[in-house]
Amino acid sequence: MAADAERRRRFTLFIVMTSGPNDGSSPDRVLVIHAHPDDEVFATAAATIALAGQGGQIFLRVATGGEAGLLAAYHGDVVRARAARAAQLTRSCGLLGISDWDYLAGAGRWIDTGSEGVGTLAGEDPAVLAAAVRACIDRIEPMMVLTVDRVGLTGHPDHIAMHNAVRSALALPGWLPHEAWGALLLGRHIAAAHALAKAVVPHRPVGSGRVQGRADDAVERVMTCSREDAHRRRAALDEYTPGLGTFPHHDLAQRLDRFGDSLLLRFAMDASDWHTDRFERIHIGDEDQPSR
Repeated sequence: MAADAERRRRFTLFIVMTSGPNDGSSPDRVLVIHAHPDDEVFATAAATIALAGQGGQIFLRVATGGEAGLLAAYHGDVVRARAARAAQLTRSCGLLGISDWDYLAGAGRWIDTGSEGVGTLAGEDPAVLAAAVRACIDRIEPMMVLTVDRVGLTGHPDHIAMHNAVRSALALPGWLPHEAWGALLLGRHIAAAHALAKAVVPHRPVGSGRVQGRADDAVERVMTCSREDAHRRRAALDEYTPGLGTFPHHDLAQRLDRFGDSLLLRFAMDASDWHTDRFERIHIGDEDQPSR
């Protein structure tokens, strides 16, 4: 039954997204808001590829520089780590149909430390973060907003803070998009990813333990790019960690030096597919909030 429901959602979206770009079916401005560089690959890549292909102008705003992943390589130099990550993000955006990216509130306003604490999104006053999102929405005036779901896609505290900020911002006075969506993962795909990880990397734990996924009935919209374009998502992932998107499984254990959530999500996409993003609705303004 869950598979039938997803096929119905996928069919409905296919009708919308294969219409012409000027008939009102594709928003002319899409704002994607994420906590870190590389979230645009894991959470919303299929959607941005598809929407850009339909004529949408895709804007990405990231709140942090994603510094944590490169701090060791740059001996703790946050500025150099941020600059290197920005170059990776620029190349990723070129692959994923994103025409414009910037920091949500300036480089270094918040930093990615890999955990909670001073200077992080999770450590920020929620009202301050919501105000920054509200200002961004008012500047860009998008028809659609994309971010992560209520559990932050992977359970990362920064991701959860970002979702809450978007939801709160959309309840404040100002420009209102027609629709807003939070990307989610399915629990059955995460379970399959763990099974695959045990087969590929039998002697190493993979992932932080935070990634749980959601039930199938949490999905309210499915966005797909073509299977042929899914290679762009793999290539974008390689921009951050060479080979993470494209190495065959038998090479991953030997050639990667980190076995965190990024690898787990690679396995999750291998276990499901690379050309699909699943979303829950984020309610806007005075819309009734869901009970679940």
